[in-house]
Amino acid sequence: AATVFLNNLYEYPKSQANGDDKDGGEGAPNTDHDKGAKHELEGVDLNTPLTYADRFRIRKPGLGWEYHPPHVDGGGIERWEDPNFRQCFASILHGNWRAHNPFSLAPRLNARTSLYGRPNQATVFRTFQGWLALSETAPKEGTLQVFPDVVLSNAYTILRPFFTPTVDIESEEIFSLKGWKFDITTSSFPGIRPHEGGYYGPRPTPALHPNLRLEQTMLSVPRVKPGDMVFWHCDVVHAVEREHVGVGESAGMFFISTVAFHSSSSFFLLDPDANGDDLDLNLTVMYIPAVPLTPSNKSYIQRQAETFLQGKCPPDMPQGPGEAAFVGTGRAEDVCGEAGRRAMGLVDIVA
Repeated sequence: AATVFLNNLYEYPKSQANGDDKDGGEGAPNTDHDKGAKHELEGVDLNTPLTYADRFRIRKPGLGWEYHPPHVDGGGIERWEDPNFRQCFASILHGNWRAHNPFSLAPRLNARTSLYGRPNQATVFRTFQGWLALSETAPKEGTLQVFPDVVLSNAYTILRPFFTPTVDIESEEIFSLKGWKFDITTSSFPGIRPHEGGYYGPRPTPALHPNLRLEQTMLSVPRVKPGDMVFWHCDVVHAVEREHVGVGESAGMFFISTVAFHSSSSFFLLDPDANGDDLDLNLTVMYIPAVPLTPSNKSYIQRQAETFLQGKCPPDMPQGPGEAAFVGTGRAEDVCGEAGRRAMGLVDIVA
């Protein structure tokens, strides 16, 4: 139910339904007609959730955490390089950032979030990421942080490569128009870095993105207890707190799914050579985002189902020996219910 509700926050603009938007971009905001139009997209059903298998972590208190500074998931340089992905930000690039609609559905459907096949880069369209608490945790205990305005952060991130500071970033003038100049002479994309044959990011920093004021604007989610859930839009700048000064494990699952498992260990991407001491250093989370039924998502889920049945790592993840020779791993018969089997691609998926 949560997945369906979140997926249906996305809108199919009327201008696109009528073929008025020649660029296939964000188009006009939603109306009742628009919300009906999105269900007419071939192969798209926002009421059919799919399951994207990802990670599981455990984090102990008392450790500084440097692995998840402020960042955005779901595509790095692709936001500018891929023509379809670029259309998600058409209003921003056309000079009308206030008209940007991060919930516009149509341009997301064919956006390619992974052009280089880099491991750990999701290739599916995720409407929201979600966090299910497995233990009580609070601010300063290694919890999630988010930037509170996705329109502002999208506009700033997308336009940032086209401007160069004219003053020291520590100067108050960096927050004024005179602190910047339009500059298209450089190929630099601040916050985007080469990695494993592709690129990761965007990773905004106070030095590269001073106007986001990340040190003041990143907000920690309130105290949560086991069973509480937090959701954030797929473009939201988010981070994991560096400090964990609590007395217990910071445990959670990133999970938005209707699937019920007796065992899902085939998707716990743990190093089989790791020992218990190594595992004590990890943050416990399982990342399984909200993934609606679309043609590209369906294609991925079908390939993911094949790896599940073979005891291998999911296609987007680093490949290794997998768990085919392990005892007690999850099997198809462990997935309960028709909705769960459909979400896992174990039965035919029809929009």
